Amino acid sequence: MTTILSVARQDAFAVLTGSETEKADTSKGAEKINLQNLYHISGGDEKFVRQMLETFIETTEKGLTAMQEDVMAEKWDEAAGLAHKLSPPCRHIGAMDLYNNLRMIEEEILGKADTGFVKTLTKASAKEFEVIRVLLAERIAKID
Repeated sequence: MTTILSVARQDAFAVLTGSETEKADTSKGAEKINLQNLYHISGGDEKFVRQMLETFIETTEKGLTAMQEDVMAEKWDEAAGLAHKLSPPCRHIGAMDLYNNLRMIEEEILGKADTGFVKTLTKASAKEFEVIRVLLAERIAKID
């Protein structure tokens, strides 16, 4: 398991430090979110879906901002707690790249690993969220 995590960590670092992190790319929008689970839970209730998406955007933005502040202040336990708290909603809307970043942040912090990598992951998470926010805003506009 340690070997797998080490390889995954190296692969993630290579991707996160490349040009992919330079700008938000919404061209792969269909791959960035999957609202099927949310629609299933809602029973197709568009109002409920809109409300959940709006709440997701608001709470995730606040949480990521607080997590970035905690990481910069080296408040590792707080940052790990926020990453843990933000992960499940990402999974519910199928934002798996963001979900995986948050899980790695939590695991890296709890494993007392490379704090530079945690900082890189935190920045990448914020950029990933920007892409997701645009996609969700487009989806919300279609509901209204």
